[in-house]
Amino acid sequence: MKLLWIAICFCILPLKGEAALSPLIENYLRGSQSIQSYDSINLPDFRKNFRENQKAVNQKAPRFNLQIKDENYLLADGKKVAVRSYVNFLKPNEPLLIFLHGGGFVFGDLETIDIFCREIAHFSKCTVLSIEYPLAPENPYPIAIDTIYQTLLAIFKDLPKRKIQSDRVFIGGSSAGATLAAAITLMARDRKGPPLKGQIL
Repeated sequence: MKLLWIAICFCILPLKGEAALSPLIENYLRGSQSIQSYDSINLPDFRKNFRENQKAVNQKAPRFNLQIKDENYLLADGKKVAVRSYVNFLKPNEPLLIFLHGGGFVFGDLETIDIFCREIAHFSKCTVLSIEYPLAPENPYPIAIDTIYQTLLAIFKDLPKRKIQSDRVFIGGSSAGATLAAAITLMARDRKGPPLKGQIL
């Protein structure tokens, strides 16, 4: 909570007795694309452009000392789920963080969260596994969380191959991904597994 208030204080600065946005935040908002609602945009084109722009940024970002690999999990219902693993060469058997990207539940994928996952794996020395879950509106609730939960079960079965202990697995996410991670944590609790160590939202 203390960090939250510090962040708010940096964003809102007093100016002649009135609250004002910090110049940094104001410039960011001014340069951001304004979207009134998802109904007002061509969602497939928006997803494609967002992904391609981020992919171009990713190519210029450091890969750090990581082994980065695209994989797939085949679920019991026949669905194939794409994941991207980030293994730190320095400490390959450290805890596993399963990470879910943001994007308002309607956009985002492995590319749009790639740099963030690299940084987590590099600085925390954890292995990171990023999941590309089904997006709305094509996949309405509860398809995304059901798919993520089934992927979580498959990941736990795969832990011996990754040489990671089952009591060292965390789940986390950013924005919408954090909401999904919290929901999955509750599902794991209510369904008596798999045994997540904690959540990082």
